[in-house]
Amino acid sequence: MMTSLNLFLPDFATYQIEDLGIIEEEQQTISMQPLAQDWQAYFCQTVGYQKNDLPWTQLLLAQFNIERAVQTACCCEPVMVQLTHRGAYMIGQSQLQLSANDAIRIVSRINEQLMEEGERLYLVGKNHWLYTTDRMLELISEPVKDLIGKDLFNYAYGGKDAQYWQRLNNEIQMLIKQMVDYKELPEASPETMMNIHFHDPVNLADMQEIPFINNKDVTVVTDNEVIESFCMNTFLTHKTTGELADLAAENNVIIAFDSERESYPALLKYWLDSLAVKSLESARIICQDSIFSFNKRKNWLSRLLRL
Repeated sequence: MMTSLNLFLPDFATYQIEDLGIIEEEQQTISMQPLAQDWQAYFCQTVGYQKNDLPWTQLLLAQFNIERAVQTACCCEPVMVQLTHRGAYMIGQSQLQLSANDAIRIVSRINEQLMEEGERLYLVGKNHWLYTTDRMLELISEPVKDLIGKDLFNYAYGGKDAQYWQRLNNEIQMLIKQMVDYKELPEASPETMMNIHFHDPVNLADMQEIPFINNKDVTVVTDNEVIESFCMNTFLTHKTTGELADLAAENNVIIAFDSERESYPALLKYWLDSLAVKSLESARIICQDSIFSFNKRKNWLSRLLRL
């Protein structure tokens, strides 16, 4: 019997749920608390993965038939930066308005103009890119989530190849700015600019297997290929959105990114029906920065279908 249901919406921020007005009107049916850690850490804890971050680079590598000559790979994420007279502050992807076509255009241009022999940038999703090279490079870098709000003027990549990564970062930033200036990309909001950030490096020669998760009481529901790959590599039970009606595990985790927005109505309807008829000990929605906990009253939940 299902006892726990967690819905992860990593691309939603608190205000996007609060704007529905449910907090003020239904104070007795909902509680909200700030997310003390990144949603990834909470997701890992929920499914029983013994780390605080998902192995993004390894999961992205699994999406492609990478050449054996590749020695180093890392995530290359488009991000937004807030420019002020005091510095350039990392915003992350919360305000990134990048279409799939724009992402394809940027990655193609980078490969054409900046990538040298043995290098390549892969497009996994509009907000997730993968850099590979046949060189053995060292990169010391923090994940984007740990840089939010920090002044990038005071940040630099580490490791013996730090200058290489900084130069490539600057070249990509200048190329994106040039595309904006030539109207090939839409302009960003005032006093902001788009940049990229390299992180989560993997040397393929030393890459270890992703550890198994021995938790048969958890089922993960997702249509995201990278999360599907995570489930397959860790032996977690996985179902698609179309299989929601078949959930029988005690603890169920649903995760949907912005790219799966078309599946939101089905997910939220299932959430609504589950709260109405199932005896749940725990029901939560986890977004970028908050956790919303609910009881079984459903009158206000239909408003979530507006998302």
